[in-house]
Amino acid sequence: MDMADSGWLCLPESFDTVNTTPVTLRFDFIERRDNRRHYRVTCVTEGSHYFGRQMDSSLNRFLGFYRSVSDDVFWKIEEIGVHGEGENARPAFILRDRLGYTVKIKTHGPGLSLIAYLSTHSVTSDEVHFTLADYKPL
Repeated sequence: MDMADSGWLCLPESFDTVNTTPVTLRFDFIERRDNRRHYRVTCVTEGSHYFGRQMDSSLNRFLGFYRSVSDDVFWKIEEIGVHGEGENARPAFILRDRLGYTVKIKTHGPGLSLIAYLSTHSVTSDEVHFTLADYKPL
């Protein structure tokens, strides 16, 4: 995931159309319910204006980091399998907001300069499958 100048999260495919900054996320476990785990997600990218802010969705349901977020904001992680093999194997998962909406791609921009933002309000895209690229337990 990367962060566009707007502070909204987008996918790396957008690199050539928007200035982005790679982000490091911290997942703090809250609880487990059925086959999903609930986490609070914060930005821990050193030197970032968004350091320590929680991930949430805007009123338009774009994902980003926000300063004032209530304690009831969490993300549901639903494991769907494994990506890679052997030492490179990593869990693959779907991310849902606290209301159960799946994170998808919502493109926005003029002409061919579309930016692939992450959103919980997209009916035209498939759900995004995530993996942990650089997992570091605390």
